[in-house]
Amino acid sequence: MCYWSHKYSNHLCCFALIGILSSCHFNTDYSRQIRTIDSLSNSLNTASAEYQSVISSADTTWSDSVIIHLAYIQNNYRGIMKKEMAEVLRTYRNIPKALPVIYKNDSQINYDISFSKNQLNELKQSLTSKATNDAAGNSIDQSYVQIATDKEEKSIKRLKEDMKQNRNLHVSVNSRYLDLYPTVRNWVDSLPNKKKNR
Repeated sequence: MCYWSHKYSNHLCCFALIGILSSCHFNTDYSRQIRTIDSLSNSLNTASAEYQSVISSADTTWSDSVIIHLAYIQNNYRGIMKKEMAEVLRTYRNIPKALPVIYKNDSQINYDISFSKNQLNELKQSLTSKATNDAAGNSIDQSYVQIATDKEEKSIKRLKEDMKQNRNLHVSVNSRYLDLYPTVRNWVDSLPNKKKNR
């Protein structure tokens, strides 16, 4: 009687242990990782909003004015141009050349922002729904999640640096135009007997 009771008790302990291990495997607590994902998402959203506010508010319609001003001076200026004036006009001419670079960078940055947001959302959904495999069939466990979050953290850090560089380039180009515009505009207005363009 005691022997079978003791043996039955051992079997119960064994099944209980297996149940606990299975529970640990399929019900892993990812609350800390989800908080990390939320933090990364908020950080990316903040950086993206700041970047877009600068890019969208910067006026680049002046690029046509630069072309018009230079063409007008070239067609109407008479005499030998002073070195100082030539240098200013050379710098003025180079300003719009930066715009295609800015636009190309901006296009890539916007793509990367959308991609990172999608990656973070999918990872969070997988953890929230307790998914055991990703779309590629890879097993989702603590190691997988750590690698994924580390990868996204590095990507977002790199993306923030890209946003900073393109934003600074945009601001620099716009500032350079505003600095030179009054001087060039004055030269355009000083040329007589010709139609002046804005």
